[in-house]
Amino acid sequence: MKRMFMVCMTMVMLFALGCDKNEEVGLDDRLVGTKWQTRDSIHEAFYGGVCYDVYEFISTTEVENYTTKNGNVDDMNGTFKYELNYPYITIYEVKSDGNISELDFVFRDSRTMVRDGENINEYASYMKYIRQ
Repeated sequence: MKRMFMVCMTMVMLFALGCDKNEEVGLDDRLVGTKWQTRDSIHEAFYGGVCYDVYEFISTTEVENYTTKNGNVDDMNGTFKYELNYPYITIYEVKSDGNISELDFVFRDSRTMVRDGENINEYASYMKYIRQ
């Protein structure tokens, strides 16, 4: 009887731990696979075409940043770490000189993230990319 009780308790504990882990993953992975973009008028001025600055979330801790021109990747800026504390997110961009720049954003809704402290405008607002 004691043995059966121990087996049951072990199964209950494993199930409980598994549930907690799944809930955490569900919360952390909500950005994975999404792309957020804003018009990049500076890139357009130098190189022409229709350009966007894009953040693509590739894991629960990493985001790629690149620039597209006419729908194709034109300039790869790198892969960076990020921390999500919804509705806030901080992206840690490593600059060419090795310094780390913290970029803070706030999610206004499910389709818009804005540089924290900025008004909603073309430069500061990133819209969630949805393939048409």
